[in-house]
Amino acid sequence: MSEAPERGRFRRRHYLVNKEFQIRFTRNIISYMMLVVLVASGVVYFAFWYTINKLGIVLDELIVAIFVSVGVALMAEAIFVLPLVVVASIFLTHTVAGPLVRIKRVLSQMGQGNFSQRISLRKGDELGDLAETVNQLAQDLERRQGHP
Repeated sequence: MSEAPERGRFRRRHYLVNKEFQIRFTRNIISYMMLVVLVASGVVYFAFWYTINKLGIVLDELIVAIFVSVGVALMAEAIFVLPLVVVASIFLTHTVAGPLVRIKRVLSQMGQGNFSQRISLRKGDELGDLAETVNQLAQDLERRQGHP
């Protein structure tokens, strides 16, 4: 009877283990982030514009300078945050994509009748419960097949 491997023994060698999934997820996160930035910028723009129109100070040079500065600051913030979001998205998807690759590999081996394979996950990886369930299934099938 094989025991499930201990978690946390492996180091990440590649962060893009399931490129299609991870890039799609990162693209979606960036799209949502840009949508939030655009909506927030629009709300700030229209609230500011409404206020200066209501006060009748539309042509005041100081107000226009502040208005432009706020716009530039919002764009600079979006540009600065974008690489951070990309890196964070890839890192976060790796904690799911890595285990999925391992689980798929072991299930493929089990489909070929090799029930001695077990799933090993790193500390901090997601899907630990699923990996333990697959390991238990492999152990039960191995036992039924008559292996020790």
